[in-house]
Amino acid sequence: MRSIFNRSRFFLAIASSSALVATPVAAQDLQTLAAAQAKIPVKKLGAAEARSAEPVGNVSSMRVLSDGSFFLNDGQQRKLVMYDPSLKMTRVISDTLGAAIPYGQRQMSVISYAGDSTIVVDPATLSLVVLNKKGEVARVMSMPRPQDFGTIASTNLGANAFDNMGRLVYRSQGGGGGGRGVPFGGGGGGGGG
Repeated sequence: MRSIFNRSRFFLAIASSSALVATPVAAQDLQTLAAAQAKIPVKKLGAAEARSAEPVGNVSSMRVLSDGSFFLNDGQQRKLVMYDPSLKMTRVISDTLGAAIPYGQRQMSVISYAGDSTIVVDPATLSLVVLNKKGEVARVMSMPRPQDFGTIASTNLGANAFDNMGRLVYRSQGGGGGGRGVPFGGGGGGGGG
């Protein structure tokens, strides 16, 4: 059950059935909650340090590298681009206009990998493309379980990641695997479920 605080005299909660549930709250409980909320410090943001000259659509994921540069996945404009720390676009990794990796109809997903390496989950080829820190394709790997590709490519089900042992960890849609880490990446690429 997820709760929502309301300043009225009712406590609202969204039950697992997605129904709203209202229960009366004592005045003392309201004062305690209000006092706890008042203790949260408000910090002002400083002036912008940099501004991108290129427009950005819907940012579905980002991967920040150790030098401050980053990959930005723009699902609306269907492109994956690399920016330097000053927000200057330095490289188009994937787009619909003939980049090395074509950006297809489905959104790509970006996953952090070892060091500054980055995995691009490519729905068009059902593969995992490994980018180095310069945004160049280092190698291409197959999926550990092809039936889970839709889940791994989706950015709607939470973050997918590699653990410190090199296993791809993601939320499974059922049908075995159970979201556990799947050994992947070394010793011949791929692994079992």
